[in-house]
Amino acid sequence: MRRSFLALAVLLPLLAATSHAQESFPSKPIRLVVPGPAGNSSDTYARYFAARMTNLLGNR
Repeated sequence: MRRSFLALAVLLPLLAATSHAQESFPSKPIRLVVPGPAGNSSDTYARYFAARMTNLLGNR
């Protein structure tokens, strides 16, 4: 019983480390929701922010 537990304790982290292949972030487009009408100051800032984030994250 003790030998089985020891084998499980050694092998479990190795199996867990190789089983998760994650996608790069973001895997889907990010939607930025801005409250208020188009053309106000928050919309202008959001468009600037979205352009900077597109440059930083890349166009996906």
